[in-house]
Amino acid sequence: MATLVTLIITKKPPPLTLTLPNITTYLTTTIPCAFTASLDIGISSYSLRIVSLAFYTMVKSSAPVFVLLSGFVFGVEEPSIKTFLTIFTIGSGIFLTTLTNTSFDKYGFFLISFASFMAGFRWAFVQFLIEKKKLQKNNILNTIRDLCLPICLLLLSLSLIFEGYTNIFTSEFFNTPNAIKKNVMVILGSGVLSFCLLCSEFLLVSYTSVVFLSVSGIFKELVIVFYSVCRKEVTMSRINYGGLFVSMVGMLMYNYCRKRQP
Repeated sequence: MATLVTLIITKKPPPLTLTLPNITTYLTTTIPCAFTASLDIGISSYSLRIVSLAFYTMVKSSAPVFVLLSGFVFGVEEPSIKTFLTIFTIGSGIFLTTLTNTSFDKYGFFLISFASFMAGFRWAFVQFLIEKKKLQKNNILNTIRDLCLPICLLLLSLSLIFEGYTNIFTSEFFNTPNAIKKNVMVILGSGVLSFCLLCSEFLLVSYTSVVFLSVSGIFKELVIVFYSVCRKEVTMSRINYGGLFVSMVGMLMYNYCRKRQP
């Protein structure tokens, strides 16, 4: 967050002008990006219903590697052994930090791995849209606007297929007026926070890269782990502390390599 604030202060933000998207470009680039984003969000959320949070975090720690590989494919990141080894080190550290005596679930592992791949593809595609195609027309809000509507429609379709609207609105979350009021407020509040997060992520990608965003996300996960330990909600073993140390070393390595780049 501090890095993002510094970027916003030191760099002049783009003018706030909304433009209509080109139909051909919208269908050939924006829709595929929205499709991958929907799969990432939907499958990640669904996998949490069948696996534990610890197992999810362990497998999801592979996402930075997929982000880096996708960046290589789209040409938004220059292939570098140093960068790959650094990201691999960070991902391994996160894996060890969240390593617990959790039973292995093959189906859950496949779902989360696929979601991680989609996450890497998604963010590399976003940077490709921003840098190569200039879809945002000097305005990040245009890109967010173009992506959010198809993502919303695709997620609604997935929800209809796998959950069914009848089951949703007859559940305990919407079966009483108080429950409806409470959960609508939670949904609206979460939506506002998600929009702010999305804006900050897109700004960060436009000023830096998807790899930098991925590393920043890992730092967020480490903060959550540290907070959970302080509240004694999580008990960490020596292996977990070792993984935490490895992650920190990996992030320091990444920052060092990034500063040395011309």
